[in-house]
Amino acid sequence: MCSAYDNKKFEATLEKLLSVSKEEKLMNPKIRFDFSLSRKGSNIDKYIRVIENAIDKEQIIEFEYTNSYGDKKIRLVEPVIVIYKWYGWYLLAYCCNKKDYRLFKVIRMRHLKLTYKPCSIKHENIDELLSKQEEQGNEKKYTS
Repeated sequence: MCSAYDNKKFEATLEKLLSVSKEEKLMNPKIRFDFSLSRKGSNIDKYIRVIENAIDKEQIIEFEYTNSYGDKKIRLVEPVIVIYKWYGWYLLAYCCNKKDYRLFKVIRMRHLKLTYKPCSIKHENIDELLSKQEEQGNEKKYTS
């Protein structure tokens, strides 16, 4: 059930949500979560743990990123939050190269590592940052 995100607290929370109504669960459930393909054949678990560690320690990470055109670039970013949306894992981060916030698809990252360098800016409220990303949507503010 929790194959999209290997975290015991998350798993326990999800199990509580799913067991709210035992009768409904035994009958025909109206909601079902299946994240089974979201990690298949990738380093996503490992990368999410590294990213979480970097967020906790407020440190910059580095990775090679392949965009939707197949172009590869080394990115230095200040991670803000990991998000599961659009059937995949994304990282909202402040890109040191672009001097702006970007949304990176985790599955397109390679050679992710913690740099141990401290983040240089105080990030805005996460909800506000996410709203701005969604508003800008097609303006190429998320890294395809």
